Amino acid sequence: MNRPDVSVILVAHNRAESIPVVLSHLERQTFPAARYEVVLVDNASSDGTLDTVSRYACGAPVCIRVVRQESGGEVAARNFGAREAAGRWLLFLDDDVIPGPALIEAHVSAQELHASRACVFGVVAPHPRLRHGALTRWFLPENRIDPAGENTQFYEWSAENLSLPRNLFLEGGGLPEDQPSPRFAAIDLLRRLRSADVEIVSEPRAQSFMWCSVRLEDERRRCYFQGRALHRLYLQVRSPQMLRHYHVARSSVRNFRDRLFIPFYLRTCQDLEEDTRSYASMYRRILRYERHLGFRDAHESRPAAWEPAPGRNAVPAAKGARHSVL
Repeated sequence: MNRPDVSVILVAHNRAESIPVVLSHLERQTFPAARYEVVLVDNASSDGTLDTVSRYACGAPVCIRVVRQESGGEVAARNFGAREAAGRWLLFLDDDVIPGPALIEAHVSAQELHASRACVFGVVAPHPRLRHGALTRWFLPENRIDPAGENTQFYEWSAENLSLPRNLFLEGGGLPEDQPSPRFAAIDLLRRLRSADVEIVSEPRAQSFMWCSVRLEDERRRCYFQGRALHRLYLQVRSPQMLRHYHVARSSVRNFRDRLFIPFYLRTCQDLEEDTRSYASMYRRILRYERHLGFRDAHESRPAAWEPAPGRNAVPAAKGARHSVL
């Protein structure tokens, strides 16, 4: 078998029910199937994800390889997938987004345009059939990258839909595994690559689609640990603008108000079943407050207030996404 041009890296934890949907959309790309592979890292799943993907791969028109990692977290799993990959370029894609039909082709075009000296961000947009008001991992505006890529700062870079040459990834040392957040680990790596004259570009044609919702409690936990991870990055870059972007630079008055009102907001929002249509501002206040608490606890060397979760607990929230190609 010839070496593929692209290796799509997926890391999955307990996604046996939904990962076939992602794989089915990866099968139907406009890019020739013989020129790319999928490397799925089963990150210590306990629901049969490994067996599900192994069975799926048997009849797939695209080369799908599945490997298992028993421990180490998502960042370590991404590094593991990159080392296992055979492609010239790596394309990191989250396991709870659906790739658009031209995703791989758009990434390859952008890489060729920049002579394989670029890190290319694609777009994560709402699925056209996503339930209106669903709470997703991209609910907070600061978690979304500008599709046009205009005036994007380093702290806005994303890891959910990202391609780069495999040799640059490995020469740059891969993702730092002491940084638990895949997004901030990618920012750390890309800052190092940019200092070596690698271009950081955005490609709006490389589209993927959010189609899963999350529970408010799970997203609160994720934002809290994002705050702790943000503190680790801040110790390296010392960027006040980054703290403002992620809403952790706060006044004492704002903190007092939030301590007073967040319990009321939580009771109200928990009755809405993660539907953000009517009380979006409350959801934003809750999630940003959790991120602030995570940052504060890390700054003051306090133990984590939440138990870490090994993976993302997301459920499909887009009607028809299982059977439709966008």
